[in-house]
Amino acid sequence: MSVIATVKQLEAVDPALLASFAVDGRVPRTVIVMTVEEIYFQCARAIVRSGLWNPDRRVDPKTLPTPGQILADMSDNPVGGEDYDRAWPERARQSLW
Repeated sequence: MSVIATVKQLEAVDPALLASFAVDGRVPRTVIVMTVEEIYFQCARAIVRSGLWNPDRRVDPKTLPTPGQILADMSDNPVGGEDYDRAWPERARQSLW
């Protein structure tokens, strides 16, 4: 299966479309509109067999590394760490929207 993606810049961005994605009064500069031509759905038996909804197979999130730990490990410590994790909630609030 091959996937083709085309990016087009519209002549005039629809202000109402942008406004519909506003968060805390901040309107995005970009919105991606996609048209789906085909969808493939996984066999229901495979999803049931995977145990996706089985609580006994879930991993306790507290056992997973934090984003800061992952970045520190990947960068041999110059990036990430406890400071990254501690600052993340405010940084996300300031920069994600």
